[in-house]
Amino acid sequence: MFYLKKLSNWVIGNRKKQLPITHYQPPRYDKYLSKLDIGSFTKLIMVTIVVVINIFISLMLLYVAWQVWRLKKQIAFISDRLLDYERCSHELLYQAPTNINLAQQNIQNLRQSKQGLQMQIQQVRQIISLLLLGQRTWGRYIRRPVPITGKKLPVTFN
Repeated sequence: MFYLKKLSNWVIGNRKKQLPITHYQPPRYDKYLSKLDIGSFTKLIMVTIVVVINIFISLMLLYVAWQVWRLKKQIAFISDRLLDYERCSHELLYQAPTNINLAQQNIQNLRQSKQGLQMQIQQVRQIISLLLLGQRTWGRYIRRPVPITGKKLPVTFN
């Protein structure tokens, strides 16, 4: 109880000391400004300007750091893509020299077999030309009767 009485006296006491709202006056800062001389005022402005410039530089450097971070991510993406391409091309081209040598040997074998076939074709042509020549010479000595009805008659030798 004693505590509450003391608290109420303090609250009531504080109210008595306050001025009514109609007589309230805002604090005046000109008394503080009058204490400042021109040198300290310019120092205050210079410090403010330096702080603003430092904040501006910090923001610029933050933007540059963000751009560098984005560039780093792009370079990492490109390097990963290039590594994938290199891996795929390595798998494709790893056996290329042996495949090329094998293909060259196959081509050489085909050229040799082609030469042999060309010789055989030339011999067949010669045989056919001899047969045609023989048929022409035998055709002169053998008479063929010409059928009237369009049917072929058997060949007779004289």
